Amino acid sequence: MRCLNRLEGRYRLALHPESAEHLDRILHHLLDEMQQIADSHHCFIEARCKDLDTGLRWD
Repeated sequence: MRCLNRLEGRYRLALHPESAEHLDRILHHLLDEMQQIADSHHCFIEARCKDLDTGLRWD
């Protein structure tokens, strides 16, 4: 993981999934965990993931 912009909360993750389905599961799990952590602290998050190679996005 590399911080792109700390003030904007932008980070770059390097993942090496076995397949497109595996990437989809990883990102859904990651976003769900982030939401649960924020919710447990009575906060919210705004998060998006984008595959730079394919342009696919996860919200």
